[in-house]
Amino acid sequence: MLAASRILLFAVVVTLAVLTFRTPRRLLRTVRDFLLTPMAPANLAVFRIFVFALVLQKTNLDYAVWLAGIPSELMDAPWGMGWLVSLVPLEPETVRYAGWTLIIVCGLGMLGLCSRTCAVIAAFLAMYVLGVPQCIGKVGHYNHLIWFLMVLAVSPCGDAMSVDALIRSRSRERLVGISNRSTVYGFPIRVAEILIGLAYFFPGFWKLWTSGVDWIAGDNLTNLVLRYHALQDMARGQWIIEFPLLLKVGGGAVVLFELAFLFALFRPRTRILAVVAGVAFHLVNWYLLNILFHPLLVCYVIFIDWGALARRFIPRMRAAVESGSELAARAIPIQTVAVSAFVLLAVSAAGAKAETQGWPFACYPTFAKLMKSRMYTVALEATVNDKPGAIDLTSLRLRMGGIRWERWIGGMANLEKEETRSMRLIAFSRWCARESGITDPQSQLELSVSELDLLSSPWTEIPPRRVVRGSMEGP
Repeated sequence: MLAASRILLFAVVVTLAVLTFRTPRRLLRTVRDFLLTPMAPANLAVFRIFVFALVLQKTNLDYAVWLAGIPSELMDAPWGMGWLVSLVPLEPETVRYAGWTLIIVCGLGMLGLCSRTCAVIAAFLAMYVLGVPQCIGKVGHYNHLIWFLMVLAVSPCGDAMSVDALIRSRSRERLVGISNRSTVYGFPIRVAEILIGLAYFFPGFWKLWTSGVDWIAGDNLTNLVLRYHALQDMARGQWIIEFPLLLKVGGGAVVLFELAFLFALFRPRTRILAVVAGVAFHLVNWYLLNILFHPLLVCYVIFIDWGALARRFIPRMRAAVESGSELAARAIPIQTVAVSAFVLLAVSAAGAKAETQGWPFACYPTFAKLMKSRMYTVALEATVNDKPGAIDLTSLRLRMGGIRWERWIGGMANLEKEETRSMRLIAFSRWCARESGITDPQSQLELSVSELDLLSSPWTEIPPRRVVRGSMEGP
């Protein structure tokens, strides 16, 4: 059955490629024309503003500083981030200073003051500051913001709607309207569009490759809805479980959308369908699973021709660069091509490897393995002055986020080596106790990790329960 599903997968991909490109010669011409589409500087400027704004929005400094205080033995640097952690350890004060610097740089980047320099600095700082939560339990998958910063760093993203443009106009350099078009503005946008397409393509590919049509036709989607509702205490959208056929049709549509989105970008007519389908995809995921991926959805601003809107509604608005004839003739700088190629190859390599737990390059969530209707839960009891009592971990779970919390616990509970598993769980119980206000070094702790069956009512425990005991004495 799995072999047949993989044959079907290749048939779908080949069909999409043939419908898009027809012949190998036409493939090269289509890709070239796509990448070298002239666009207005306004398009790239809007992209710059939104990327910096999204990085700013994702910089939850208090949260990052709090997580950086977690003992290092409880943190695991994701694939691709080990070098950065070894170079700059994750310490609360370092994260705080880096975070404030990132906030300032993002503000300057939105204003367009030293735009490209801000993009370079922001890319490195975001790898570090936004990388802190990625070391706990799961990767949050807003990696594309760093990819986009890398592309912006080697593009003329400050040529319009920026302080840079105003400074050039003061120096009496010649002006061009924000709607004047050039490939130097279109190329970075097209690269970003392909990156979004890759973010969808590989999850669709791995769903069929790993689980076959069972991902669509079995109980997988019902279990997925049950699990995510339980992890996030959701009530919205549970009615969908009563309509398994609708879930299966939706699952098939999801796989087709993910595989087809990248190919649809190369044709003007199908581009519109892809964008509409993408918006619907994200909104339905938000409604059913509370997964919006808003940092990716907001980046759909790149599919809007802001230059055309400017020509129509604000034709007198101008940005300072150079004359229109010179602008049209500008060649794409070699550094723009080189960095863009590097980012595309790195993202493709992570996708081909199905490396979902990577930072800053990763395959976006595949949900490829058939989902079980289970989740991990944890209970902690402390004995202080010979008086035992349960510790309420609800506030810690809510602060960290239900999905990250459960993945973190599940990862520790499933470590193969029993000694390593016990050490991790004891360190985790000490951290929880400290966060809950217990400081007496003589306090005794007992932590139990259980797996619950979400299909039973009420939920029942699935053996074995993992229990560890220790004291507050220790690192």
